[in-house]
Amino acid sequence: MKTKRTLWLSLMSAALLLGACDDPIPSIEAERFMYLSLTGAKEIPAVKKLNLESTADTVFYITMAYGGTTNYEQGDISATLAADLSLVDAFNAANNTDYRPLPEAARSFDKTELRIINGKNRSEEPIKLTIRINALDLSVDHLLPVTVRSVSGGLPLNEEMKTLYLLFQGDVDEDNGKNLWHTSGASSEWQTYAAALAYDGNPNTYWHSDAAGTLPQWFAVNMEGFKRIDGFTWVNRSDPGQEALPKHVKIETGMNGTEWTEALDIPEMDKSRVMQVLPLESTVVAKYFRITVLSTWNDASYTYVGEVDIYSGEEPEPEREIEWAKNTWEIVDYSSDWRANNDIWNVASTIDGDIGRSWHTDPTGSLPQWFIIDLKQSFMIRGFLLWNRQEDHGSEPKNIVFETSNDGTTDWRVLLDEPEMSTAYNHELDLPATNPQRGRYLRVTVKSNWSGYGFTYIAELTLY
Repeated sequence: MKTKRTLWLSLMSAALLLGACDDPIPSIEAERFMYLSLTGAKEIPAVKKLNLESTADTVFYITMAYGGTTNYEQGDISATLAADLSLVDAFNAANNTDYRPLPEAARSFDKTELRIINGKNRSEEPIKLTIRINALDLSVDHLLPVTVRSVSGGLPLNEEMKTLYLLFQGDVDEDNGKNLWHTSGASSEWQTYAAALAYDGNPNTYWHSDAAGTLPQWFAVNMEGFKRIDGFTWVNRSDPGQEALPKHVKIETGMNGTEWTEALDIPEMDKSRVMQVLPLESTVVAKYFRITVLSTWNDASYTYVGEVDIYSGEEPEPEREIEWAKNTWEIVDYSSDWRANNDIWNVASTIDGDIGRSWHTDPTGSLPQWFIIDLKQSFMIRGFLLWNRQEDHGSEPKNIVFETSNDGTTDWRVLLDEPEMSTAYNHELDLPATNPQRGRYLRVTVKSNWSGYGFTYIAELTLY
């Protein structure tokens, strides 16, 4: 029969000093404090970083221990362990996480039993857990619950710490760190238009391949850290008249700068001059990326790229071509305007980007009042964003009509005939076209207003 062990706490000195009573000295049962647990189980989860610079297998060690006493003569103790992936879903639900189970192909144990020999309080020969990095999708985090299945010996098992939740993460750099990027190779560079200008944060600078070269042309970037990539953003060279814009583009990613995996193959890159968003089908982790231009829109033997970046997580909003081109628009005709107070009320105020300035028609005139904008190129017009006048109210447009034409003089087609436009002035009014059409010229006609007077005003107009 096992002898019951007790841990005596001597209070003799205190008793002498205090002249204490003759009550017996209490004892504390060691079994109340002694328990077995897996080392590291208090950390939930226990994070293990994987070195992405290496493709070699990585070994981690699992041990068992007990405490609560200095008497380690507890006899031999052994425990059998096993992976239990059925616990992953429950862990995710309880902790609001989305970890993936560690695949069986990516792990192996050298044994399944831990032993603590009599006289020791921890296992001396750990279980070796080998993780095969090449068998993992490094773009996500993987969870491996390792739990104690059975114990032989005289000590109890702490139920709260019988399972070790191992979380395996690649050493991904969450910071974009674009200021540290550098070119790791390029097919060619023309004059001073280096590849580094294609990722310098300035869309107005650009990489230009050798003007006397031939396609394909490419450049590669070392991001100086492993990044999680959900997609790329792209800006073409933006100055007008330059038509050797990339058409067929291939984007590849890599871990070492020599081996590449195709991320995107785009047969026809948009000729837009604003930022485009290029999402990947699934997240990748990479330290390098390579841009290859296989053809251009004007069949030139050279090309250029304005700005390339990566993004992780939420997809950014692409810029709208119409908004970018707004600074080129021109008012080509109008019914009237009132050029008082330093011209702040002239018709050009409707497209100057300043909602504090307004087009104010002739106060002695009569409705309808109108103006025509040359958009300088043909756009598919799907709607309008309009600000009412900010500093005075009452004669805002009521019945307003938007029309488009290809030549600005004939063939006017109605995009929207809004019978009662809102008078709100503290936010942008969204007016979707009921008949979206493509056109170069836009005519805006105010047929009636809310005051009944013969004038009206509009602060700012944008299309989409």
